[in-house]
Amino acid sequence: MKRVSAQGWNGLFAGVLAVCVLVVIGTGILSVTTLIVESVPSIRQFGLSFLWTPVWDPARRQYGALPLFYGSFLTAVIALLLAGVIGVTTAVSLTQIGVRWLRSVISLLLEILAVIPSVVYGVWALLVVAPLFGRWSGQAGGPSGEFAVSGFGVLAAGVVLGVMVMPTVVAVTREAIASAPKDIAEAAIALGATRQETVALAVMPFVRKGILGSLYLGLARAFGEAVAVSLVIGDQPRIGGSLFARADSLASMLAHTLTGSASPLQTAALYEIGLLLFLITTVFYGLGRSYIVREAISPRFQPW
Repeated sequence: MKRVSAQGWNGLFAGVLAVCVLVVIGTGILSVTTLIVESVPSIRQFGLSFLWTPVWDPARRQYGALPLFYGSFLTAVIALLLAGVIGVTTAVSLTQIGVRWLRSVISLLLEILAVIPSVVYGVWALLVVAPLFGRWSGQAGGPSGEFAVSGFGVLAAGVVLGVMVMPTVVAVTREAIASAPKDIAEAAIALGATRQETVALAVMPFVRKGILGSLYLGLARAFGEAVAVSLVIGDQPRIGGSLFARADSLASMLAHTLTGSASPLQTAALYEIGLLLFLITTVFYGLGRSYIVREAISPRFQPW
């Protein structure tokens, strides 16, 4: 039996790597091409007005993405406020906790939260968060109507998104704090600064780009999440003007409508929504990665 030379194995390995790279690139190109081709009828029919038309009514063959942008924006803002405040505070706390086992336990819990399937979060929101909001609203004399009964709406969707985004914010912010120059913190302590003053005045200015990057990554996740949001947002493509109103988002509209679209034009409009969602999440992810890379390469005082 002829023995394969080292050069032959190297060539085989290089070929396998090349095939894998081509598969990844081809899959991405095929996905984007499919979105563009399938959305052409909608683009021809509605043009740019698709972006600001406030009506989504399949019965009248009117399709506009503005109500979906409204729902996506509100839920993402709620999620980012929740995950940003709690996530950044948690990341700072993890770097200051002196008890090693406690830090390990908290880190493990955050990792578990990060790998929980989105449908599990959706079921939790459906069975726990939404009924709880509806009950609290009724007891507090809050807004009457559908929200007071079910708790479904923008607020419930934003809260569940915030919980889902939080592990990303914590992980990236923690890594940014860990990469900050140690001599700056040591100098602040030597000058008599307390631990809180050291973190606030000496460490945080160096990690602000990393924090901003974590928020952009969280925003990309919040815009792209479909299953969990679709279970509690209410599936009503309208601009309600209230955090307690039922709404719909770009991703949740795709989740509950694409397989049951009423006409070819509606299917094309849904593909156009998918294309818009792809572009938005790509921009946010790119911004997040750029801030994180800049923070890792050059952690010095720079403008935002």
